[in-house]
Amino acid sequence: MLFVLFFLVKQERTNSIASQPLTASVGNLLQSKDQVLMQARQMINDLHKQLDEERDQLEDVQGDKNKLTYEVQSLQAEVQREKQRREDAESKWKKLHRDNAELQTQLDEVSGEAKAQGAHKNKIKRIMTQTNSVTFFESR
Repeated sequence: MLFVLFFLVKQERTNSIASQPLTASVGNLLQSKDQVLMQARQMINDLHKQLDEERDQLEDVQGDKNKLTYEVQSLQAEVQREKQRREDAESKWKKLHRDNAELQTQLDEVSGEAKAQGAHKNKIKRIMTQTNSVTFFESR
């Protein structure tokens, strides 16, 4: 930035000196220098305004970035919680499935035993019926 100002001042001096005759009055030189200084001040003011605007824009962008970073972190945490819930639900489902299979096996065993007991009862009833029939005939 200073280099630009120095260059402009030097160029203005070169232009003003080259364009003036060697017998130029001191007043003209001072007026020329004042104009260069005014231009330099104006340029400095313009550059300060641009710098302030860029700083404001940078602050806005950084604020937006911070908000988005927070949102991303919140969403990542929510995704992690959902993954954990899903894993818990899958684990519970698998446990329930195993429990169901175990209960089904126990039910099949009990049913088989009940059928066997029912068949055994029926056999005993037949034997008893036959025995009663034989006893009935013998007692006659």
